[in-house]
Amino acid sequence: MAGRSRKTTIWQWNCRGFARKRPMLQQILASRDCPEIIALQEGGKHAQLTGYKTYTSGRANSQVATLVKRNMNVIPHDIGSISLITYFLEIPPHLSRKPGHCLFVLNVYCPPRDRWVEFGLLFLRVRQLAQHRPHNIVGDFNARHSSWGYHYDFPPKAVLYGTSGTRYT
Repeated sequence: MAGRSRKTTIWQWNCRGFARKRPMLQQILASRDCPEIIALQEGGKHAQLTGYKTYTSGRANSQVATLVKRNMNVIPHDIGSISLITYFLEIPPHLSRKPGHCLFVLNVYCPPRDRWVEFGLLFLRVRQLAQHRPHNIVGDFNARHSSWGYHYDFPPKAVLYGTSGTRYT
């Protein structure tokens, strides 16, 4: 398979408490190909899995954890003083991707109580750091919009829908 590259698989899950759900996830992982990256929200401080390294925001009660397979290198990045709970990392070129292709991943959790959030600035900062290289923004934004299956739009966070039109889906 020399010269072939395969896609990097990322799973995103708001697990609302990881410790009691870990056995279920381990059973799922045992029955299929394991993703290279698992982005968790509301996982608590015990979000760890065998075979993965855990990256958190460093807060005492971190609401985001990004688990990356142990055989992959990771470069954490600071995205500035953004008020959201986030973790931004870079995965340098690896056998699973084309040579020279980095991948950037932003894991976001926006609590429902944070009504007025400026996602546009966050997305702009990510695009600046990634410098037009591939990047994924995953997470739980707690943003209600009718285009996402809700019966109504929640105006403060419906701004996310407009922001997503800038080449994000």
